[in-house]
Amino acid sequence: GLIVAARAAPKFFADACKAMPEIGAPCSWYPVALSADVGARPVPLRAFGADYVLFRTRVGEVTAVARYCLHMGADLARARVVDGGLRCNLHGWVYAQDGRCAQGGVAALKRLALHECGGVVHAWPGAEPEWPFPELPGLQSPRAAAPGVEKFACPMHAIGLNGFDVWHYGSVHRRQVRTVRDAPEVSSKGAHHLGLSFTADVEAVSIYDKLLIRLGYGTLRVQLDYYGGNLIFVRNLSGGYLALLSMAPEGEQRCKVYVIAFTEAKGALPVQPARYLLRVLFRHIAMYFLKADEPYLTGMRPEEGLLVDGKDDVARAFWRWWRALPRVEAPP
Repeated sequence: GLIVAARAAPKFFADACKAMPEIGAPCSWYPVALSADVGARPVPLRAFGADYVLFRTRVGEVTAVARYCLHMGADLARARVVDGGLRCNLHGWVYAQDGRCAQGGVAALKRLALHECGGVVHAWPGAEPEWPFPELPGLQSPRAAAPGVEKFACPMHAIGLNGFDVWHYGSVHRRQVRTVRDAPEVSSKGAHHLGLSFTADVEAVSIYDKLLIRLGYGTLRVQLDYYGGNLIFVRNLSGGYLALLSMAPEGEQRCKVYVIAFTEAKGALPVQPARYLLRVLFRHIAMYFLKADEPYLTGMRPEEGLLVDGKDDVARAFWRWWRALPRVEAPP
């Protein structure tokens, strides 16, 4: 792995720490690191109002436990990964993956529930998640290309609101999507989920449009599934392509977006490198579509504001859902 000791942690992890939500953010699964960058040496992580260390065990499982030893407060960013867990260098106390320490009796470090998806490590604000990381819809054997990362000068929920602002597809994306047919449909699988489906047409005007049509996306039957206020699954129901926008705030007016593209492991292309290149192409398409909104999202301070009946019904549903999401509370 690329992880080094805490005193020489790479800039990526400094950015990852800044990207974590603090108290008051929606309870959800937040991206904290790239899977490829998590190795066997712990790195400090500031998350949800507390300090943790992130590391990979000897059997390859990624773990996050509280940063300071229960004995005398030694910094576990300087600890070593051993068989059975994390060994504090001060007195040799060993903490298991669940945070328990044999030397401390029933004592245990606080920990975060983690989930790896598409090359990104996600963390829940606590050890027991209220809902599991969402399954990847529409794919039986998903494979992902390496994630792309974009930063936006806007709050995280501005991107979510933008996805549910169907009105803007005919203005901002007029070179990508021409017509949204009929009335979009809003759905929900629970308090943490909001879904949106609609159909749109693409015309062969630009090279981008022609590429979409050649790939079978001349008509976009779009399904958006939004979880927890920061995870957005985007898929065209006419094809086997799925994009995940996994977001984390960087303060009040900035956010980071991990863009992950998935396809089936097996498909029409018989050669594995060709299938991987197709996933990379889909990732670029997703990022291209997202970047088209950047000039309008930059500096945006989303408010419910004045909504137009008939045109902003979906946006109104978004605001009701966003306000009702449970929030991260201060650690005890």
